[in-house]
Amino acid sequence: MAAAAGVAALVAGGHRAFAQQPSVCSAIPGHMKDTVIVFQPPSTFTICRDGSVQDDVVTGRRVYFELVPTPGSRMFNFRIHGQASEWTPTGLATWQELAFRIAGGLHDLEYSSEPLSSLAIPAQAASGSPAPLQALAAARARYLGVVTPHYVDVLQGVRTDSRELPVIAGVVRQWCGELGFDAPASLAVGAELRARCAGPELGEKGISGDVATFEAAAKKFDVARLHARDLTVDALAHPDDQAAVQNAVHAIEDARRAASTLVTQAGALRDSSRALGHDLATLRSAIRSIDAIRPGVPMYLSTYSTPGNAELEIDATPVDIGVAGDAAEQKTAGKTTARFPVVGRHYLDLELGLGITGGLPGIPSVNNQTSSSVIQSRPVDEFVGLGLVELEPARFLWPDKPLAGVLRLPVLGIPFTRDPTQNFFVGAGLGWTGVGSLVAGPYLLRELTLNNGYSVGQTFPTSMSVDTVAEPKLQVGYFVSASVDVLGLFHLFVPQHTAAIDAATGKEKK
Repeated sequence: MAAAAGVAALVAGGHRAFAQQPSVCSAIPGHMKDTVIVFQPPSTFTICRDGSVQDDVVTGRRVYFELVPTPGSRMFNFRIHGQASEWTPTGLATWQELAFRIAGGLHDLEYSSEPLSSLAIPAQAASGSPAPLQALAAARARYLGVVTPHYVDVLQGVRTDSRELPVIAGVVRQWCGELGFDAPASLAVGAELRARCAGPELGEKGISGDVATFEAAAKKFDVARLHARDLTVDALAHPDDQAAVQNAVHAIEDARRAASTLVTQAGALRDSSRALGHDLATLRSAIRSIDAIRPGVPMYLSTYSTPGNAELEIDATPVDIGVAGDAAEQKTAGKTTARFPVVGRHYLDLELGLGITGGLPGIPSVNNQTSSSVIQSRPVDEFVGLGLVELEPARFLWPDKPLAGVLRLPVLGIPFTRDPTQNFFVGAGLGWTGVGSLVAGPYLLRELTLNNGYSVGQTFPTSMSVDTVAEPKLQVGYFVSASVDVLGLFHLFVPQHTAAIDAATGKEKK
């Protein structure tokens, strides 16, 4: 009941939010630069990175899982649901139950004798009956004091069940060879399992010898019991035949002694059977602890490549040594679930905007009139359409923080209303991811510039071209632009798909 109550509490708390406990993260020494999801039973999860609590997990970064060593963590075997090491029932619970049932039956057999005060005097032993029959009745009474109806019922059941014990012991020996000696360090009960595997009940003769001895004693009792019954029937048919009656008395005494010897032999089998039951309990605990999450030992979980909402399920199986079957065991298994966002690494923004330029001299031209040429100037167009590629440098340090996207540096502007090979825009700005930004910076323009000795409004008496008075040079001005995030604008009309991620594998759930 306690185990079931613990599991119920575990499941009930599975929907709680991640805990904000800086002390938990500061106590995690390993994988500081990675992400560690810390689980405190029954239902508290904390995301740690660089010794501090986080609200999410970032793609491209190794994620580990660690179980806090608390008293509650020792009561369950915890596994990450969906991993290959997930525990499944072994069927050993049935054999464990059988071993304990045999041990209990043998214990009942030992204490099944009828008390002397409850013995009834048969009618054949009443006053006036022949003395031989009185001796026969006395022998029968002594026999029934040992071989009660309960004795016979228990013996029948135990003999049937005990034939399975050598087979069970053989399987346990095989498991011991695999777990008890080859890989003890990986088991939470490795030392205990090695001690149980060295028990005499698992030796070459061990419980097999005890079963054989018990069965031989049971067969000897069967022979003696049948022989005593036949001679007793013969004696009752010839009450005046003193020899027949005496033979029956001796046969009943032999059967009683055989029954007592059988009880003695049952004691050894009872102890071996009980020891085998404890071996099975330890073995079950060892098998269930294979690849289970060990408290205080971080284990690699996954490296997520896709942003979305991750779901991590933790299976908890009570560490019990009871005899409940596997079906009942599965019913007591609990599950707690953690859900957390996985944030993608976003460093660049693509935006479209409108800019205003200034700080540039006019573009010279020559107006040829009838008798003269005049140098004139026209202003550079103030407005320009820009496509902006913006880097968010703070994302390299804080890839998942919203404010990390405010600073945009550098920003490269590509004009689509002017010649991009002659107009260059580079700057910095402030913005909000998915919305837009304000950017300002130098504007570089390669355009005609008056040569030295020439000025706007200057007049010449003869016809001339602009190439005579100007040549292409690089001019530096400034620009200011306002832009919108293209992808963010697109998602205003087309909702963004948020992937559901299996946290155990890092793959998107179908």
